[in-house]
Amino acid sequence: MARTEWLRTFVCACQSGSITEAARLRNISQPAATSHVRSLEAAAGTPLFVRRRDGVVPTETGRRLYAVVVDPLDRLAGVLAGLDVGALPVPRSPLRVGSSPEVFAGLVARHLGRVSCRVDAVFGDDDELHACLARDGVDLVVTAAPVVRRWAVTEVVGAHRYALVASAGSPLTPVGRLDELGGRLVDAPWVSYSDDLPRTRRFWKQHLGRPFDARVRLVAPDLRVVLSAVEAGLGASLLPTMVCAPALERGSVFEMFPVGDLIEPRPLWASARAAADRPDIAVVLDELKHAAP
Repeated sequence: MARTEWLRTFVCACQSGSITEAARLRNISQPAATSHVRSLEAAAGTPLFVRRRDGVVPTETGRRLYAVVVDPLDRLAGVLAGLDVGALPVPRSPLRVGSSPEVFAGLVARHLGRVSCRVDAVFGDDDELHACLARDGVDLVVTAAPVVRRWAVTEVVGAHRYALVASAGSPLTPVGRLDELGGRLVDAPWVSYSDDLPRTRRFWKQHLGRPFDARVRLVAPDLRVVLSAVEAGLGASLLPTMVCAPALERGSVFEMFPVGDLIEPRPLWASARAAADRPDIAVVLDELKHAAP
């Protein structure tokens, strides 16, 4: 128990920046708090704080120790608080939700309000996330392809729609007619998610009647980086609206031409293990389905 008390005082000192304040928060004397910190440093064999006139700052070792112990101590405090009122808490594991960072930020995170447990985000491409679900490394994935396995349940919960955007501060300007767009984009700067550009090249061929001939200035495998580059004026790009909608609303980018009805939406699928006994999965699915266009 003594070492647990040392750790509690240590955490309070890290959070408050003061051993005196840690003593007050813990309702112990200042000499007792100082003794706790010194005893913990002796056990660790290294200083955990740099002492300054205005308080204390954790050393690198202190920061690492704090990161390891703060969550378990918080959970222990919750257990003890429950015991004080005669209620033994039932542990709940986090709900692990996998997607790309862009989909999580643009879709999933907005519909977690009814989830009562902690949510852990897991990022990866579709193949990685499907494999992770297969080995029970995540509870739910939202991807551009369904998990086609006997053990999986999967349904459409949204779609990627697209916008052709450029920076409000760039030389590029809106185009009134589709037959003018190709000429405007010849050798224009372009920002891309990948070198392949399958959707972009298909749009050029089907609707502009020519091979893709913009000048690629940046390739970045993160759509949020692509959007930032467009906002900075590095070039135009074809982006999912869930990624660029906030930038369109604040006026940092504009649509060169409305292409949303020309490009087939790309469905987003939510997949989970059929045998999973997690009510929160049903809650997330329900929220996502109601939000789907």
